[in-house]
Amino acid sequence: MRHSPLRRAVGAWAVISAAALLFGSGVVGNTLASFSAETTNKASAFADGWLGAPGSPSVSVSGYDARLTWTPTATGPLGGHKIYGVDNGTSSSCTGAAYADLAAAGLTAASAAYTDANRGSGSANGDWYCYEVLSTGGAAVPNWSTPATLPAIQLGLVAKTVTVTGNNSGGINSGDKIAFTFNQPPASPGNVTVCAFKSPSVLLIGDTHAGGCNTASDTYSIAKLSTTASIGQSRSFTGSSAVVGSTLTITIGTGSAASVGTSASWSFALSTSPSVKSAATTDQATLCGTTAATCTPTFSVATAF
Repeated sequence: MRHSPLRRAVGAWAVISAAALLFGSGVVGNTLASFSAETTNKASAFADGWLGAPGSPSVSVSGYDARLTWTPTATGPLGGHKIYGVDNGTSSSCTGAAYADLAAAGLTAASAAYTDANRGSGSANGDWYCYEVLSTGGAAVPNWSTPATLPAIQLGLVAKTVTVTGNNSGGINSGDKIAFTFNQPPASPGNVTVCAFKSPSVLLIGDTHAGGCNTASDTYSIAKLSTTASIGQSRSFTGSSAVVGSTLTITIGTGSAASVGTSASWSFALSTSPSVKSAATTDQATLCGTTAATCTPTFSVATAF
């Protein structure tokens, strides 16, 4: 049956009138208001549409351990935390790192610290390591997680720089300094005897020979500096001292000066047997081998002997 234009017009007017009545009554308006309240009501189980990352994450080394701290997020349905990490070897860039789950057990929503014990022991001593701390969702959203990524950190005990600073008196003299910086405070060395030898021309720091300076082949506990130029005289410097912090600074003690040839070029070797150790005695770290790419410090001469 075909409807006349008049009947179609009457039908359309009826639809328009019904719609106006519906909106005017506030029924639709109240329904929309209830949707709006659902998205802003903090008591709703789904009120927070995202989970915040842990705040102020940091990591430091202590002996062979890595210590992580953070502030739990106040945003979203926080249920707990996880720790992810990866040994990054010689690379200090964590971009694209393949993280693996290290710890979740016992890390509650209130947890704000975690110690990754002995992570730097063995072959990992000196390696770069990447960490993430993750916020994980509560019971309603157990699969939610949001990470906070930390900068790479070197594990174990690593010497970063070695710097020689002469006192402008010419040759090796009382008051000259050799400074070693590390990635964590080293233990105070028990022996800082400094011995200069003529042949071969070396300066031993921490000479361990029982009778004092003996020969250039003496065992040393800290470092050996070698020069391409001749050291003119063999000398013993008594009363040498050490100041220990993140930098270990050896100040050469009293003794007659040992002359050094002109245009001297210096190289160094750090002792690994006996080894410099970390000040932290829990999971105490020994100096990582200086043959590794990650364990070779930068050597510089601020002022020549």
